[in-house]
Amino acid sequence: MTQLLFNLTLTIILEYLVWLLFFRKEWWAALKFSILVNVFTLPIGTYAVHELEVNWYLVEGIIFATEAVAIYLYWNTGVLKAALASIAANLLTACLFPVLYWLGIDAYPF
Repeated sequence: MTQLLFNLTLTIILEYLVWLLFFRKEWWAALKFSILVNVFTLPIGTYAVHELEVNWYLVEGIIFATEAVAIYLYWNTGVLKAALASIAANLLTACLFPVLYWLGIDAYPF
């Protein structure tokens, strides 16, 4: 449980920074969105990979699509911009977590 909370907190912070870069909205809206979307996607993705043994790439693809739709609806932006923001946020977290794991920090979410 502690590991999940650490991963959730780190993911919220990283994706929050991406939302700020892409949408330049007030910080509170970006933080709210980051918390809202990651409270649902990270625990479900973690459960799917660990307990249901679903392929990690499939889970990441579903999370990308879910977040892209959420971005599109929340910020009322274009589909392309929503997809690019979702790709950027998910690439950042997908690349950083293995690096942290390699450095000896057990932060791999899936």
